[in-house]
Amino acid sequence: MTLLQHFKRLLLTTLCLTCAFCVKAQHFVGGDISMLPYYETAGSTYLDNNGNAISGDLIDYLKQQGWNSLRVRLFVDPVAYRTKNGSTFWNEGARQTLDDVTALGKRIKDAGLAFMLDLHYSDTWTDPGKHLAPLGWNSSNLAAELYNYTKTVLQTLKGAGATPDFIQVGNELNCGMLWDKLYEGEASNSCYANTTGTKMDNFISYLKKGCQACREECPDAKIVFHVAMEYKTTANAASWAAKTWPQTLADKGVDYDIIGLSYYPAEHGPLNYLTTLLTYLTSHFPDKQLQLVETGYPHAYYPGGANYNYASTYPATDAGQLNFTNALLTELKKFPRVTGLYWWFPEANEYWKKNTNTQVTSGWYNSGLWDNQTGKAMKALYQLKNFRGDELTAVNRPSVSAPTTVAYSLHGHPVAATARGLYIVNGRKVIGK
Repeated sequence: MTLLQHFKRLLLTTLCLTCAFCVKAQHFVGGDISMLPYYETAGSTYLDNNGNAISGDLIDYLKQQGWNSLRVRLFVDPVAYRTKNGSTFWNEGARQTLDDVTALGKRIKDAGLAFMLDLHYSDTWTDPGKHLAPLGWNSSNLAAELYNYTKTVLQTLKGAGATPDFIQVGNELNCGMLWDKLYEGEASNSCYANTTGTKMDNFISYLKKGCQACREECPDAKIVFHVAMEYKTTANAASWAAKTWPQTLADKGVDYDIIGLSYYPAEHGPLNYLTTLLTYLTSHFPDKQLQLVETGYPHAYYPGGANYNYASTYPATDAGQLNFTNALLTELKKFPRVTGLYWWFPEANEYWKKNTNTQVTSGWYNSGLWDNQTGKAMKALYQLKNFRGDELTAVNRPSVSAPTTVAYSLHGHPVAATARGLYIVNGRKVIGK
């Protein structure tokens, strides 16, 4: 067989396997661990569900529980924002600089997990209600600022061995991004995807520039458009923005791969609301994968002022959180194109430092996967791996043992047969540990 014939055969095999991979895509499960380094610095000790101290890197422990992807948020200049506005409870978790994220991203990649980068494009928190433009950006040319910033971030991460596998070009973009006093990037005052107007045009230009930079610097990464469910009283209303935006982006030619969703029952309603949304997105946008990039459920007390009270069905206890998690997994498994599940703030742990001057946050988070009162891991932590299903068998399967075996990435590039990640050996997909 000539070299050209071998290449053609390899290419055909790769394309066929890639198509099969798209039909039954790899599933990613994990959480947003953006605060982990700060808890570690403060001396927090993590315990397993039996109360035993977890030795070594917590990221390795999460991998042992079947997690295979972790999310980290990034802010443009959080130090400038905190200096100007003070360290309040609201902004104290918005502290991740590029240096911080580079170091944490490298830990994630070195552990053999996928890395999701959440670009906030702000100096502080962004969500459907606010998206402040960075203090240091030129407000007269925000599209160029965003493009250049995205390029710089990705070049830095690549150079450090922390290339992201998933990139959120903005966080919870229900109402657009990069608002300043004139709200140039606010898509609409109602947070619905109106398709006309200068503000909408500005937002689309920002989004396209961010996606362009991602394609140029990280062509193998998947781009995520992130939208939150809403605070409404019916399933259709709660899903409105997440239903409307994908069509608007399609009409305007925005290049992305995954629809990312935020869903918190206390804010967004019962599980059937989520099911209604996933059913709609699955039938109307078959070219997009879906990922739940933020979710969580309380384990100690139900939050006051919640938009929806699920406590009668799933009490705010360890068992209640576990039962909600099982119910969530049952719903998600109904949709083959839902390929990602990320718990928000799983690593929250003030057990050793609570009520002291060395606390990481002013108040402890009640929906993480560690109990701030006992330091123990919650039972739900160990259940999330079931989102991956049969893939776990492949994870634990021995890698190719023959030293002469040739392995290829899904893109057709030769890799070591002992490499971590998903690759092709002898015409089949193998997941290396």
